[in-house]
Amino acid sequence: MKAALLLIGAFLFCGGTLCGQSIPVTRAISLADTTVTLPGDLKGRPAILVLGFSKNSSQQTKPWTEAIERDFGSQEKIAFYQLPMLQEVPRLVRSFVLQGMRKPLNTAQRSHFLPVFDNEEAWKSAVHFAGADDAYVLLVDGSGRIQWQASGAFQEEQYDGLRKRAAAVE
Repeated sequence: MKAALLLIGAFLFCGGTLCGQSIPVTRAISLADTTVTLPGDLKGRPAILVLGFSKNSSQQTKPWTEAIERDFGSQEKIAFYQLPMLQEVPRLVRSFVLQGMRKPLNTAQRSHFLPVFDNEEAWKSAVHFAGADDAYVLLVDGSGRIQWQASGAFQEEQYDGLRKRAAAVE
């Protein structure tokens, strides 16, 4: 009984996901043309990851991203990356899609933007995928283990949970 209560408490503390599940190893080239490998390049730093699986998901990822950039953008302690999942985009048009993504971003934002072209099923599993147009937000520790998770439209209550959990993650 005590173990069950601890498990339920851990589940709720992690924003509805079980703590400890690791993100998939992913190598991507940022829109600033730097190669990033997750979780290896975190080098022990926690990170906030915002994922989208469709063009329409940007309507939900944008408010999350704006709040995260505002509150965490200047912090060295926590890394931040936005990961659009583009595996389904035909190879023939990928360069045009990337160009469209790059255009509205400033230089600093481009270094945090990691288009992902493979391993989509593993990411869907990690975020407990429910819908392509949803935003998925993860807080991972320095080794890539998920410590907090949310999905869907930005909600201040969920964001407060992210801020509190981020302050506690090492």
